[in-house]
Amino acid sequence: MDEPGWAGWLREHTDPGWRPTEWQPRFWLFTGNPDEPRTSVSLCRTAVCETLVSPTNSYCPLCKHAQIQSPLPDDQFAATFVPVRTKVYFGGAMDACSVARDGQRCVRPSHCRGLCSLHYAQFNAHTQRGKAGDWHAAAVPYTDIPPCPVPACPLPAVYGSGPCRHHARLFREHRRTAPGADLADWAPRQTPYLAPHQFSLLTLPEPLRLEVLFGLQQADPWLRTFEPCQVRRMVRDLSGVATLVSDVSDEQLCPRSSVAVRRMLGRVRTAVRAGFSQYTGTAPAEEDLLDLRALGQGSRTPAGIRHPKTVDLRPIGQPWLRRLLRTWTTQQRPNTDGFTRTLWGVQLASQALASRPATDDPAKLRYDDVTAVVEAFRAALKQNGEPAGWSYRMSIASHFFALIDYGRRSGAADGLSAAFVRDPAAPPHRPGGSRRGRDRQGHPRTGDPSTRCPPPPAGPGPGPWPAHSRLR
Repeated sequence: MDEPGWAGWLREHTDPGWRPTEWQPRFWLFTGNPDEPRTSVSLCRTAVCETLVSPTNSYCPLCKHAQIQSPLPDDQFAATFVPVRTKVYFGGAMDACSVARDGQRCVRPSHCRGLCSLHYAQFNAHTQRGKAGDWHAAAVPYTDIPPCPVPACPLPAVYGSGPCRHHARLFREHRRTAPGADLADWAPRQTPYLAPHQFSLLTLPEPLRLEVLFGLQQADPWLRTFEPCQVRRMVRDLSGVATLVSDVSDEQLCPRSSVAVRRMLGRVRTAVRAGFSQYTGTAPAEEDLLDLRALGQGSRTPAGIRHPKTVDLRPIGQPWLRRLLRTWTTQQRPNTDGFTRTLWGVQLASQALASRPATDDPAKLRYDDVTAVVEAFRAALKQNGEPAGWSYRMSIASHFFALIDYGRRSGAADGLSAAFVRDPAAPPHRPGGSRRGRDRQGHPRTGDPSTRCPPPPAGPGPGPWPAHSRLR
Protein backbone atom coordinates (compact mmCIF):
# COMPACT_ATOMS: atom_id res chain seq x y z
CA MET A 1 0.00 0.00 0.00
CA ASP A 2 1.21 3.49 -0.89
CA GLU A 3 0.97 5.00 2.59
CA PRO A 4 1.81 8.63 1.61
CA GLY A 5 -0.78 8.59 -1.18
CA TRP A 6 -3.42 6.92 1.01
CA ALA A 7 -2.75 9.41 3.82
CA GLY A 8 -3.06 12.30 1.36
CA TRP A 9 -6.39 10.96 0.10
CA LEU A 10 -7.67 10.72 3.67
CA ARG A 11 -6.64 14.32 4.41
CA GLU A 12 -8.50 15.53 1.33
CA HIS A 13 -11.67 13.65 2.31
CA THR A 14 -11.66 14.52 6.01
CA ASP A 15 -14.08 17.25 7.07
CA PRO A 16 -12.20 20.01 8.98
CA GLY A 17 -15.49 21.36 10.32
CA TRP A 18 -16.66 18.09 11.89
CA ARG A 19 -18.38 18.69 15.25
CA PRO A 20 -16.88 22.18 15.69
CA THR A 21 -17.92 22.52 19.33
CA GLU A 22 -16.21 19.25 20.29
CA TRP A 23 -13.42 18.33 17.87
CA GLN A 24 -10.11 20.24 18.00
CA PRO A 25 -8.22 19.20 14.86
CA ARG A 26 -5.08 21.08 15.89
CA PHE A 27 -4.61 18.80 18.92
CA TRP A 28 -6.47 15.71 17.59
CA LEU A 29 -8.64 16.06 20.70
CA PHE A 30 -12.36 15.41 21.16
CA THR A 31 -14.14 16.89 24.18
CA GLY A 32 -17.76 15.82 24.54
CA ASN A 33 -20.22 18.65 24.99
CA PRO A 34 -23.17 17.90 27.30
CA ASP A 35 -25.26 20.40 25.30
CA GLU A 36 -24.91 18.32 22.13
CA PRO A 37 -28.01 16.07 21.97
CA ARG A 38 -26.29 13.30 19.95
CA THR A 39 -23.23 13.06 22.21
CA SER A 40 -23.42 10.67 25.15
CA VAL A 41 -22.06 13.11 27.74
CA SER A 42 -23.89 14.56 30.74
CA LEU A 43 -23.50 15.57 34.33
CA CYS A 44 -23.37 12.81 36.91
CA ARG A 45 -26.76 11.29 37.56
CA THR A 46 -26.67 12.49 41.18
CA ALA A 47 -28.68 15.71 41.27
CA VAL A 48 -26.09 17.88 43.07
CA CYS A 49 -22.94 16.42 41.46
CA GLU A 50 -21.40 18.50 38.67
CA THR A 51 -18.92 15.93 37.36
CA LEU A 52 -19.13 15.21 33.62
CA VAL A 53 -19.55 11.54 32.78
CA SER A 54 -19.77 9.39 29.68
CA PRO A 55 -21.96 7.56 28.80
CA THR A 56 -24.87 9.76 29.72
CA ASN A 57 -27.12 9.08 32.71
CA SER A 58 -24.36 7.33 34.64
CA TYR A 59 -22.59 8.05 37.94
CA CYS A 60 -19.14 9.43 38.56
CA PRO A 61 -16.81 7.02 40.45
CA LEU A 62 -17.49 8.55 43.88
CA CYS A 63 -21.26 8.51 43.52
CA LYS A 64 -21.22 5.03 41.95
CA HIS A 65 -19.30 3.64 44.93
CA ALA A 66 -21.84 5.18 47.30
CA GLN A 67 -24.80 3.99 45.22
CA ILE A 68 -23.61 0.39 45.37
CA GLN A 69 -23.50 0.52 49.17
CA SER A 70 -26.78 2.45 49.57
CA PRO A 71 -30.04 0.60 50.35
CA LEU A 72 -32.08 3.31 48.61
CA PRO A 73 -33.68 2.73 45.21
CA ASP A 74 -31.69 4.09 42.32
CA ASP A 75 -33.93 7.07 41.55
CA GLN A 76 -34.23 8.07 45.20
CA PHE A 77 -30.49 7.81 45.69
CA ALA A 78 -29.81 10.02 42.66
CA ALA A 79 -32.20 12.67 43.97
CA THR A 80 -31.03 12.76 47.60
CA PHE A 81 -27.34 11.81 47.79
CA VAL A 82 -24.87 14.63 48.44
CA PRO A 83 -21.27 13.67 47.65
CA VAL A 84 -18.60 14.84 50.08
CA ARG A 85 -15.21 14.94 48.42
CA THR A 86 -12.24 14.68 50.73
CA LYS A 87 -9.94 14.83 47.70
CA VAL A 88 -10.07 16.77 44.49
CA TYR A 89 -10.42 14.29 41.67
CA PHE A 90 -7.56 14.33 39.22
CA GLY A 91 -8.12 17.15 36.77
CA GLY A 92 -10.72 18.87 38.97
CA ALA A 93 -10.57 22.50 40.09
CA MET A 94 -8.57 22.96 43.28
CA ASP A 95 -8.68 25.80 45.80
CA ALA A 96 -6.38 28.72 45.17
CA CYS A 97 -3.15 29.26 47.09
CA SER A 98 -3.68 31.07 50.43
CA VAL A 99 -0.88 33.61 49.93
CA ALA A 100 -2.31 37.13 49.64
CA ARG A 101 -1.01 40.69 49.80
CA ASP A 102 -2.72 44.06 49.37
CA GLY A 103 -5.98 42.38 48.44
CA GLN A 104 -4.36 40.27 45.72
CA ARG A 105 -4.46 36.49 46.23
CA CYS A 106 -2.24 33.96 44.52
CA VAL A 107 -4.15 32.41 41.62
CA ARG A 108 -2.17 29.19 41.41
CA PRO A 109 -3.83 25.99 42.68
CA SER A 110 -3.15 24.76 46.18
CA HIS A 111 -0.61 21.96 46.42
CA CYS A 112 0.06 21.36 50.14
CA ARG A 113 -0.91 23.15 53.35
CA GLY A 114 -2.95 25.62 51.35
CA LEU A 115 0.06 26.74 49.31
CA CYS A 116 0.90 26.34 45.65
CA SER A 117 3.96 24.31 44.69
CA LEU A 118 6.41 27.23 44.50
CA HIS A 119 5.17 28.91 47.66
CA TYR A 120 5.32 25.60 49.52
CA ALA A 121 8.93 25.10 48.37
CA GLN A 122 9.79 28.63 49.46
CA PHE A 123 8.12 28.10 52.83
CA ASN A 124 10.08 24.87 53.41
CA ALA A 125 13.37 26.55 52.52
CA HIS A 126 12.58 29.45 54.86
CA THR A 127 11.71 27.11 57.74
CA GLN A 128 14.59 24.66 57.30
CA ARG A 129 17.20 27.39 57.10
CA GLY A 130 15.84 29.08 60.19
CA LYS A 131 15.47 32.48 58.62
CA ALA A 132 14.05 35.28 60.73
CA GLY A 133 10.77 37.00 60.05
CA ASP A 134 7.29 35.94 59.04
CA TRP A 135 7.45 34.22 55.65
CA HIS A 136 3.74 34.71 54.96
CA ALA A 137 4.06 38.47 55.36
CA ALA A 138 6.88 38.61 52.81
CA ALA A 139 5.46 36.14 50.29
CA VAL A 140 4.47 37.59 46.92
CA PRO A 141 1.31 36.16 45.26
CA TYR A 142 1.50 34.94 41.70
CA THR A 143 -0.88 36.37 39.13
CA ASP A 144 -0.46 33.71 36.41
CA ILE A 145 -0.92 29.96 36.15
CA PRO A 146 1.89 28.25 34.21
CA PRO A 147 0.49 25.83 31.59
CA CYS A 148 1.63 22.28 31.09
CA PRO A 149 3.91 22.03 28.02
CA VAL A 150 1.77 19.18 26.64
CA PRO A 151 -0.61 20.75 24.06
CA ALA A 152 -4.21 21.25 25.26
CA CYS A 153 -3.52 19.76 28.69
CA PRO A 154 -5.93 21.40 31.17
CA LEU A 155 -3.73 20.81 34.22
CA PRO A 156 -1.32 23.52 35.40
CA ALA A 157 2.39 22.98 35.62
CA VAL A 158 3.63 21.98 39.06
CA TYR A 159 6.34 24.65 39.06
CA GLY A 160 7.00 27.70 36.96
CA SER A 161 8.39 25.55 34.13
CA GLY A 162 7.76 21.88 33.69
CA PRO A 163 4.84 19.50 33.25
CA CYS A 164 1.73 18.99 35.33
CA ARG A 165 1.56 16.25 37.96
CA HIS A 166 0.12 13.76 35.48
CA HIS A 167 2.75 14.30 32.80
CA ALA A 168 5.56 14.66 35.33
CA ARG A 169 4.90 11.06 36.37
CA LEU A 170 4.79 9.90 32.74
CA PHE A 171 8.00 11.76 31.92
CA ARG A 172 9.80 10.14 34.85
CA GLU A 173 8.73 6.72 33.57
CA HIS A 174 9.90 7.65 30.08
CA ARG A 175 13.33 8.70 31.31
CA ARG A 176 13.87 5.31 32.91
CA THR A 177 14.19 3.88 29.40
CA ALA A 178 15.56 7.06 27.77
CA PRO A 179 17.74 8.83 30.35
CA GLY A 180 18.73 11.62 28.00
CA ALA A 181 15.18 12.50 26.90
CA ASP A 182 14.38 16.19 26.61
CA LEU A 183 11.03 17.50 27.88
CA ALA A 184 10.70 19.94 24.98
CA ASP A 185 10.90 17.07 22.47
CA TRP A 186 8.76 14.65 24.48
CA ALA A 187 5.83 16.90 25.44
CA PRO A 188 4.41 17.76 21.95
CA ARG A 189 3.88 14.07 21.17
CA GLN A 190 1.84 13.37 24.32
CA THR A 191 -1.91 13.43 24.76
CA PRO A 192 -3.33 15.82 27.35
CA TYR A 193 -4.88 14.58 30.55
CA LEU A 194 -8.18 13.04 29.42
CA ALA A 195 -11.43 13.13 31.34
CA PRO A 196 -14.08 10.42 30.73
CA HIS A 197 -15.81 12.54 28.08
CA GLN A 198 -12.65 13.03 25.99
CA PHE A 199 -10.45 11.06 23.61
CA SER A 200 -7.34 11.85 21.59
CA LEU A 201 -5.98 10.37 18.37
CA LEU A 202 -2.54 11.87 18.80
CA THR A 203 -0.90 8.64 19.98
CA LEU A 204 -1.92 6.71 16.84
CA PRO A 205 0.59 6.60 13.98
CA GLU A 206 -0.21 7.70 10.46
CA PRO A 207 -2.09 6.64 8.44
CA LEU A 208 -4.03 4.92 11.26
CA ARG A 209 -4.79 8.25 12.91
CA LEU A 210 -6.30 9.58 9.68
CA GLU A 211 -8.18 6.33 9.08
CA VAL A 212 -9.87 6.45 12.48
CA LEU A 213 -10.85 10.10 12.04
CA PHE A 214 -12.21 9.46 8.54
CA GLY A 215 -14.14 6.40 9.74
CA LEU A 216 -15.63 8.28 12.70
CA GLN A 217 -16.81 11.10 10.47
CA GLN A 218 -18.38 8.71 7.96
CA ALA A 219 -20.09 6.60 10.65
CA ASP A 220 -21.28 9.57 12.73
CA PRO A 221 -24.57 10.19 10.83
CA TRP A 222 -25.69 6.58 11.38
CA LEU A 223 -24.99 6.50 15.13
CA ARG A 224 -27.88 7.10 17.47
CA THR A 225 -25.49 8.62 20.01
CA PHE A 226 -21.78 9.29 19.78
CA GLU A 227 -20.00 7.82 22.82
CA PRO A 228 -16.53 9.31 23.43
CA CYS A 229 -15.75 6.67 26.06
CA GLN A 230 -16.10 3.85 23.50
CA VAL A 231 -13.87 5.64 20.99
CA ARG A 232 -11.30 6.23 23.73
CA ARG A 233 -11.21 2.52 24.53
CA MET A 234 -11.00 1.68 20.84
CA VAL A 235 -7.98 3.98 20.46
CA ARG A 236 -6.38 2.28 23.46
CA ASP A 237 -6.97 -1.19 22.01
CA LEU A 238 -5.52 -0.17 18.64
CA SER A 239 -2.09 0.26 20.18
CA GLY A 240 0.41 -1.52 17.93
CA VAL A 241 -1.91 -1.60 14.89
CA ALA A 242 -0.53 -0.02 11.69
CA THR A 243 -3.67 0.24 9.53
CA LEU A 244 -7.35 -0.71 9.45
CA VAL A 245 -7.16 -1.78 5.80
CA SER A 246 -6.39 -5.46 6.18
CA ASP A 247 -8.09 -8.84 6.08
CA VAL A 248 -7.66 -9.34 9.83
CA SER A 249 -10.98 -9.66 11.66
CA ASP A 250 -12.06 -7.22 14.34
CA GLU A 251 -11.62 -9.89 17.01
CA GLN A 252 -8.04 -10.56 15.91
CA LEU A 253 -7.27 -6.87 15.58
CA CYS A 254 -8.49 -6.01 19.10
CA PRO A 255 -8.87 -9.31 20.98
CA ARG A 256 -9.37 -7.69 24.39
CA SER A 257 -12.03 -5.20 23.31
CA SER A 258 -15.57 -5.34 24.61
CA VAL A 259 -18.56 -5.99 22.36
CA ALA A 260 -19.45 -2.28 22.27
CA VAL A 261 -15.90 -1.30 21.29
CA ARG A 262 -15.74 -3.92 18.52
CA ARG A 263 -19.11 -2.71 17.25
CA MET A 264 -17.69 0.82 16.97
CA LEU A 265 -14.53 -0.57 15.37
CA GLY A 266 -16.59 -2.48 12.81
CA ARG A 267 -18.43 0.68 11.76
CA VAL A 268 -15.18 2.60 11.42
CA ARG A 269 -13.50 -0.17 9.41
CA THR A 270 -16.50 -0.44 7.07
CA ALA A 271 -16.20 3.26 6.23
CA VAL A 272 -12.41 3.06 5.87
CA ARG A 273 -12.60 0.06 3.53
CA ALA A 274 -15.15 1.87 1.37
CA GLY A 275 -12.84 4.88 1.26
CA PHE A 276 -9.87 2.71 0.34
CA SER A 277 -11.87 1.19 -2.53
CA GLN A 278 -12.52 4.70 -3.83
CA TYR A 279 -8.83 5.56 -3.46
CA THR A 280 -7.70 2.49 -5.42
CA GLY A 281 -10.46 2.82 -8.01
CA THR A 282 -12.03 -0.54 -7.17
CA ALA A 283 -15.25 0.86 -5.68
CA PRO A 284 -18.46 -0.12 -7.47
CA ALA A 285 -20.44 2.45 -9.39
CA GLU A 286 -22.86 4.59 -7.41
CA GLU A 287 -25.92 3.02 -9.02
CA ASP A 288 -24.72 -0.42 -7.94
CA LEU A 289 -24.71 0.51 -4.24
CA LEU A 290 -27.79 0.86 -2.09
CA ASP A 291 -27.25 2.76 1.18
CA LEU A 292 -30.17 1.76 3.37
CA ARG A 293 -29.13 4.10 6.16
CA ALA A 294 -29.30 7.11 3.85
CA LEU A 295 -32.78 5.97 2.81
CA GLY A 296 -33.88 6.06 6.43
CA GLN A 297 -34.17 2.37 7.17
CA GLY A 298 -34.76 1.89 10.87
CA SER A 299 -33.60 -0.80 13.22
CA ARG A 300 -35.76 -3.35 15.00
CA THR A 301 -33.78 -2.93 18.24
CA PRO A 302 -33.27 0.07 20.56
CA ALA A 303 -29.50 -0.25 20.08
CA GLY A 304 -29.79 1.21 16.58
CA ILE A 305 -28.18 0.04 13.36
CA ARG A 306 -25.38 -2.37 14.27
CA HIS A 307 -24.36 -3.86 10.94
CA PRO A 308 -23.28 -2.25 7.65
CA LYS A 309 -26.28 -1.15 5.63
CA THR A 310 -24.67 -0.63 2.23
CA VAL A 311 -25.87 -3.34 -0.15
CA ASP A 312 -23.95 -4.20 -3.33
CA LEU A 313 -26.42 -4.89 -6.14
CA ARG A 314 -23.84 -6.19 -8.60
CA PRO A 315 -24.60 -9.89 -7.85
CA ILE A 316 -28.03 -9.25 -9.42
CA GLY A 317 -27.12 -9.84 -13.05
CA GLN A 318 -30.25 -8.40 -14.73
CA PRO A 319 -30.20 -4.56 -14.93
CA TRP A 320 -34.00 -4.31 -14.98
CA LEU A 321 -34.22 -6.34 -11.76
CA ARG A 322 -31.60 -4.14 -10.09
CA ARG A 323 -33.49 -0.99 -11.09
CA LEU A 324 -36.79 -2.42 -9.84
CA LEU A 325 -35.31 -3.34 -6.46
CA ARG A 326 -33.67 0.09 -6.12
CA THR A 327 -36.89 1.93 -7.03
CA TRP A 328 -38.97 -0.12 -4.60
CA THR A 329 -36.48 0.38 -1.76
CA THR A 330 -36.22 4.12 -2.37
CA GLN A 331 -39.95 4.71 -2.57
CA GLN A 332 -41.25 2.21 0.00
CA ARG A 333 -38.38 2.24 2.53
CA PRO A 334 -39.05 -1.29 3.82
CA ASN A 335 -38.02 -2.49 7.24
CA THR A 336 -35.01 -4.72 7.77
CA ASP A 337 -36.84 -8.05 7.59
CA GLY A 338 -38.91 -7.15 4.53
CA PHE A 339 -35.91 -5.91 2.59
CA THR A 340 -33.76 -8.91 3.54
CA ARG A 341 -36.31 -11.44 2.31
CA THR A 342 -37.03 -9.46 -0.87
CA LEU A 343 -33.31 -9.15 -1.62
CA TRP A 344 -32.77 -12.86 -1.08
CA GLY A 345 -35.68 -13.67 -3.38
CA VAL A 346 -34.33 -11.33 -6.07
CA GLN A 347 -30.88 -12.91 -5.84
CA LEU A 348 -32.33 -16.42 -6.21
CA ALA A 349 -34.43 -15.30 -9.17
CA SER A 350 -31.41 -13.64 -10.76
CA GLN A 351 -29.39 -16.83 -10.46
CA ALA A 352 -32.19 -18.84 -12.05
CA LEU A 353 -32.57 -16.38 -14.94
CA ALA A 354 -28.82 -16.10 -15.55
CA SER A 355 -28.69 -19.50 -17.26
CA ARG A 356 -31.59 -18.68 -19.58
CA PRO A 357 -31.34 -16.66 -22.83
CA ALA A 358 -32.58 -13.09 -23.27
CA THR A 359 -33.45 -12.55 -19.61
CA ASP A 360 -31.61 -9.19 -19.55
CA ASP A 361 -34.51 -7.78 -21.59
CA PRO A 362 -37.69 -7.76 -19.46
CA ALA A 363 -39.87 -7.62 -22.60
CA LYS A 364 -38.57 -11.01 -23.78
CA LEU A 365 -39.30 -12.95 -20.60
CA ARG A 366 -41.59 -15.97 -21.00
CA TYR A 367 -43.62 -18.41 -18.95
CA ASP A 368 -40.69 -20.85 -18.81
CA ASP A 369 -38.60 -18.14 -17.14
CA VAL A 370 -41.00 -17.64 -14.26
CA THR A 371 -41.24 -21.43 -13.90
CA ALA A 372 -37.45 -21.58 -13.54
CA VAL A 373 -37.64 -18.92 -10.83
CA VAL A 374 -40.27 -20.91 -8.92
CA GLU A 375 -38.11 -24.03 -9.14
CA ALA A 376 -35.23 -22.03 -7.66
CA PHE A 377 -37.43 -21.06 -4.72
CA ARG A 378 -38.44 -24.68 -4.19
CA ALA A 379 -34.77 -25.69 -3.89
CA ALA A 380 -33.72 -22.63 -1.88
CA LEU A 381 -31.42 -22.86 1.10
CA LYS A 382 -31.11 -20.43 3.95
CA GLN A 383 -28.36 -17.83 3.74
CA ASN A 384 -26.31 -19.87 6.22
CA GLY A 385 -26.47 -22.89 3.90
CA GLU A 386 -28.95 -24.92 5.96
CA PRO A 387 -32.04 -26.45 4.34
CA ALA A 388 -34.88 -23.96 4.22
CA GLY A 389 -38.29 -24.88 5.59
CA TRP A 390 -41.51 -24.64 3.65
CA SER A 391 -42.69 -21.41 5.30
CA TYR A 392 -39.31 -19.73 4.77
CA ARG A 393 -39.23 -20.61 1.05
CA MET A 394 -42.83 -19.51 0.64
CA SER A 395 -42.06 -16.20 2.34
CA ILE A 396 -39.13 -15.51 0.01
CA ALA A 397 -41.24 -16.31 -3.05
CA SER A 398 -44.08 -14.16 -1.73
CA HIS A 399 -41.77 -11.17 -1.32
CA PHE A 400 -40.35 -11.58 -4.82
CA PHE A 401 -43.71 -11.80 -6.59
CA ALA A 402 -45.02 -8.92 -4.51
CA LEU A 403 -42.07 -6.89 -5.83
CA ILE A 404 -43.01 -7.85 -9.41
CA ASP A 405 -46.64 -6.81 -8.75
CA TYR A 406 -45.40 -3.51 -7.30
CA GLY A 407 -43.36 -2.89 -10.44
CA ARG A 408 -46.42 -3.33 -12.65
CA ARG A 409 -48.71 -1.23 -10.42
CA SER A 410 -46.26 1.63 -9.99
CA GLY A 411 -44.95 1.71 -13.54
CA ALA A 412 -41.42 0.84 -12.42
CA ALA A 413 -41.57 -2.27 -14.64
CA ASP A 414 -43.67 -1.10 -17.58
CA GLY A 415 -41.61 -3.06 -20.07
CA LEU A 416 -42.00 -6.34 -18.21
CA SER A 417 -43.44 -9.10 -20.37
CA ALA A 418 -47.03 -10.09 -19.66
CA ALA A 419 -45.92 -13.73 -19.85
CA PHE A 420 -43.78 -13.30 -16.74
CA VAL A 421 -46.76 -13.81 -14.47
CA ARG A 422 -47.97 -16.18 -11.83
CA ASP A 423 -49.98 -19.16 -13.07
CA PRO A 424 -53.33 -19.77 -11.29
CA ALA A 425 -53.20 -23.50 -12.03
CA ALA A 426 -52.85 -25.68 -8.95
CA PRO A 427 -49.74 -27.85 -8.69
CA PRO A 428 -49.91 -31.58 -8.49
CA HIS A 429 -49.91 -33.13 -5.03
CA ARG A 430 -46.70 -34.40 -3.60
CA PRO A 431 -46.55 -38.18 -3.81
CA GLY A 432 -47.33 -39.80 -0.50
CA GLY A 433 -50.12 -40.44 1.93
CA SER A 434 -52.68 -37.98 3.15
CA ARG A 435 -54.11 -37.08 6.48
CA ARG A 436 -57.77 -37.21 7.33
CA GLY A 437 -59.84 -34.21 8.20
CA ARG A 438 -59.95 -30.63 7.04
CA ASP A 439 -58.04 -27.54 8.05
CA ARG A 440 -59.60 -24.40 9.49
CA GLN A 441 -60.43 -23.08 6.01
CA GLY A 442 -62.30 -26.26 5.13
CA HIS A 443 -59.69 -27.65 2.73
CA PRO A 444 -58.92 -31.38 2.86
CA ARG A 445 -55.71 -32.13 4.77
CA THR A 446 -52.99 -33.90 2.83
CA GLY A 447 -49.35 -34.72 3.41
CA ASP A 448 -48.36 -32.01 0.93
CA PRO A 449 -48.04 -28.61 2.61
CA SER A 450 -48.36 -26.90 -0.79
CA THR A 451 -52.10 -27.73 -0.83
CA ARG A 452 -52.73 -25.98 2.46
CA CYS A 453 -53.94 -22.41 2.55
CA PRO A 454 -50.85 -20.19 2.75
CA PRO A 455 -50.61 -16.99 4.77
CA PRO A 456 -51.06 -13.65 2.96
CA PRO A 457 -47.95 -12.24 1.29
CA ALA A 458 -45.73 -10.05 3.46
CA GLY A 459 -43.99 -8.24 0.63
CA PRO A 460 -44.26 -4.67 -0.62
CA GLY A 461 -47.76 -4.97 -2.03
CA PRO A 462 -50.93 -7.05 -1.96
CA GLY A 463 -51.76 -9.80 -4.37
CA PRO A 464 -52.99 -13.39 -4.36
CA TRP A 465 -50.48 -16.15 -3.80
CA PRO A 466 -49.82 -17.92 -7.12
CA ALA A 467 -51.14 -21.45 -7.07
CA HIS A 468 -48.39 -22.77 -9.35
CA SER A 469 -45.72 -21.30 -7.08
CA ARG A 470 -46.92 -22.80 -3.85
CA LEU A 471 -43.84 -24.60 -2.71
CA ARG A 472 -43.90 -28.35 -2.38
